[in-house]
Amino acid sequence: MASYLFSRSAQKRAFFVFNTIFWVLGLGSLLIGLWSYVTKQTYIDLIPSSYGTLSAVGLCIAAGLTVIIITFVGCLGVWIESRLLLLAYIFFVFLLLAVQFVVSVLALNYQSDIYRLVHSDMEQSLKYHREVFTSSQLTWDNLQKVFLCCGVNGPADWLDNQEWSNSSYVPDSCCNEIYFNLNSSMKNCGKHKENWDLWFQRGCSEVYTNWVFEEIKIAAYIAVVFICIEFFLLVLVLLIFRSTRGSRMSYNCSSSTYHYSKGVNVALHHEKPKDSFSRS
Repeated sequence: MASYLFSRSAQKRAFFVFNTIFWVLGLGSLLIGLWSYVTKQTYIDLIPSSYGTLSAVGLCIAAGLTVIIITFVGCLGVWIESRLLLLAYIFFVFLLLAVQFVVSVLALNYQSDIYRLVHSDMEQSLKYHREVFTSSQLTWDNLQKVFLCCGVNGPADWLDNQEWSNSSYVPDSCCNEIYFNLNSSMKNCGKHKENWDLWFQRGCSEVYTNWVFEEIKIAAYIAVVFICIEFFLLVLVLLIFRSTRGSRMSYNCSSSTYHYSKGVNVALHHEKPKDSFSRS
């Protein structure tokens, strides 16, 4: 049983199984990354200088594409027993493992810097926000409706903004729908300061950053799963690479032995007539 577990056929079967799982995870990472990118694309105008908040999405997409490519290379290398393809597979899996580990550690350890960056960019976006319709206004409206928030730290941010209609009101997206019976009654609800209690009191900076942190944590957990599978695949492919090298050496040795023994037999065959002639 132990000899079968360490045989080349068992190693190849295990490699194909785990490499297929690796490919499925890579495809899932690619699809999740694309979906998250489309979702977060709405908020790019809000924080243009901190496009790094999309780094987790970019890593998911890049990791997914890389995994899909290298899994094909690995399967082909094991199938045809190409040492060059196996070396390429080992190199890229090791590189991917190292990058995922470093990025996961950095993302979890620098949350305060990410929060400060997002908060600063949101303040700059709101500071230069005007009443005229722009993509920034649409972004703020979507953000406040989705996250049930108002301003960066609260409704007062709009009232303190000199660029926003003389600081006289807040956008209608700050109004809490549960206090209004009909959507039509929400029109111009932000233009009456007596509606202060009907506005969202939470700032968008905290809730948006918490949402980003949750996605970073999910990406980190996915990276841990990737790292475990990649480590196991590295062990398997190194064993296969070693056995492939050994099998080729044994084949060359056996071939040389065959030619050597054949040459000896031919020499002996030619020497026999000489012996018989000398005897006669």
